[in-house]
Amino acid sequence: MSTSALENAPVDASLEPPFSKRGVNRVSVDWLAFTLKGATVDAVLRSVETYLGEPLLDAVGGGVPGYTHHRVGASGARLCWSESADMERREAMGVHVVLPGKACASLDEDSMRGLLLWATTIGHATRCDLALDDWERTVEPRAVMGAWEHGEAVTHARSWRFIQSDSGDTFYVGKRGAKNGGLQLLRVYDKGAESGGAIDAIRYELETHGEVAQFMASALVRRNWGEVWAERVVSYVDFRIGGKRSPWFRRLVGEARRASAYAPVALRGMLETMAWLEGGVSAMLATVFEAVGGDMSFVQRLLAVGQERRTERHRQLLTFWSGAA
Repeated sequence: MSTSALENAPVDASLEPPFSKRGVNRVSVDWLAFTLKGATVDAVLRSVETYLGEPLLDAVGGGVPGYTHHRVGASGARLCWSESADMERREAMGVHVVLPGKACASLDEDSMRGLLLWATTIGHATRCDLALDDWERTVEPRAVMGAWEHGEAVTHARSWRFIQSDSGDTFYVGKRGAKNGGLQLLRVYDKGAESGGAIDAIRYELETHGEVAQFMASALVRRNWGEVWAERVVSYVDFRIGGKRSPWFRRLVGEARRASAYAPVALRGMLETMAWLEGGVSAMLATVFEAVGGDMSFVQRLLAVGQERRTERHRQLLTFWSGAA
């Protein structure tokens, strides 16, 4: 599609962001990596195998740098840990889980939300990729590059690449990998060519790392994935002509507004509190609960006392969390 065709593309005035469960555009998590500290390897292994429905077997080579051992599943899922004699270093590294595209695709949305909740509250997401498949093939990657070259892009990113290969064209915005200074990267590529026709769509894939990944993964637990994708993408790069969103891009993201790249302090505080409760309090609470014969009135009394002791800080934290949900 030419640049002029992009400018004249028809637009539905009532267009909304894409949805993950309906419509021609489907949003999905295409990569998830996270680290769990304070958890045993066996416990994490059981949970991951339960989610994926496949065993992870001992493997040699191809692990994550810094970890001495890893297991791999048929989907490419990896679980990594270290058995270093240095206890402090071993605990600091925790257990690292990597779920590539094939592993993520094996999970339905509800299962992925559960996994994301576990990963972001008990652990910390280190990479999270969110992808939109445009089955209408609104524009090709080369046309997106053309829009960039014509000055439509509004972004802080300065680097871009266009690559042609036997598996189709790919347009990149940004640098790849946190260690290269790139916490976000947008890939636009022909998924139909890459998948041999299995997914005949143009894929817009936002790759995130570090705190950006943690924030986006946390949002995916409770929000509509299409809305999250649209907000995250326009926060990173928006395409506009004369101050208005380019018609072709509006067909993909609707009227989405920019979202903050990082979690506000209040949100991080709530997530950290949840992680602390699960990791530091749950075992003792379960022990006391069993000691009192499973009497729920004991737990109810604890909650009542806690409600009476809440301060303005606690109420503000709850207000923010409720508004973000």
